[in-house]
Amino acid sequence: IFVTLFLRGGNATGTDNTWRRRTMGLEVVSVLIIIVMSIVNSYQNDWSGHLFDGKQTYNFDRDFYIKPWYRATPYIIGFLCAGLWHEKSRLCPNLGLTKCVGTILSLFSISILLFLVFVGSSAYQHKPCIYYQDVHTDSCGSGWDKPSLALYNSLVRPAWSIALLIMTLLSFNGQFTALGASMVLN
Repeated sequence: IFVTLFLRGGNATGTDNTWRRRTMGLEVVSVLIIIVMSIVNSYQNDWSGHLFDGKQTYNFDRDFYIKPWYRATPYIIGFLCAGLWHEKSRLCPNLGLTKCVGTILSLFSISILLFLVFVGSSAYQHKPCIYYQDVHTDSCGSGWDKPSLALYNSLVRPAWSIALLIMTLLSFNGQFTALGASMVLN
């Protein structure tokens, strides 16, 4: 749907951007709706995306992980990235960021990825639950409370995707800096 709407934008001269802007707005709104829906349902159903959380993980796999509407955020953010790059290339191809801003955004995106990896790893410090055990009543699993699990389940994919979006746009523009070297995709 997003690709069709985006491609519908623009007339023969490329001056009508209404549909492209609406499509990118719809993508952002869709991601926000999915995040809110994920937080609410994750909290209400006591789901856990951590492998050691027994019953909560079993229910997460069955009711959350395999549902396409919960998994759609990375794909929608990917469409948004493509749309942003297309519009940037079409409207202002020579636009770039200062070296300082590029470096800050590069470090920010890398920090998001590292944060998600190491925060999530704290869930694996305890004895794993068996598939029928409850992480909140048995002394096993991650030990995370319901609000933390709901936020983690709902925000990890969008946060990871946004970090990749930043890296991708910076790389396409020749401004992604990692480990002191500029990373350029040709």
